Amino acid sequence: MDSIATAIGVSTFLCIMGGALSILLVVVVSLWKIFNKAGKVGLYAFIPIVSPFQWAQISGQGTIFAVIYALLVTFGTAQVTSEQDAQSSTSGIISIVAFVMYAIVQFGVARRFSRGTAFAIGLTFVPYVFYPILAFGNATYQES
Repeated sequence: MDSIATAIGVSTFLCIMGGALSILLVVVVSLWKIFNKAGKVGLYAFIPIVSPFQWAQISGQGTIFAVIYALLVTFGTAQVTSEQDAQSSTSGIISIVAFVMYAIVQFGVARRFSRGTAFAIGLTFVPYVFYPILAFGNATYQES
């Protein structure tokens, strides 16, 4: 009886991990394709400081916004995860500002790919569904 329960547990774990890895693979390929559609090098999607900077550039934001966004996303959110900063108001403000900037970038990306507000909300809150739609759909990047 014990070996059956173990086998069920292991097979359930493997199925969950397989599904998660499949979703991760689709999102990784989607990011690469979105960057390529926007005329950027696909590898930039995976370099920590470069990726948020390039996302802001793709969304049509200026260089100053892109630099602030890249630094805030890369280094600002690291403060929020530390225990002693978790209760400070600074980390809360940084999180709110980072999320607002993230939403601005996602709305800009949706606009640049000729998508509407509902699609931008989807990009903001469910990116693992909407990135593949953007990458593998017929959306084309428009510079202005």
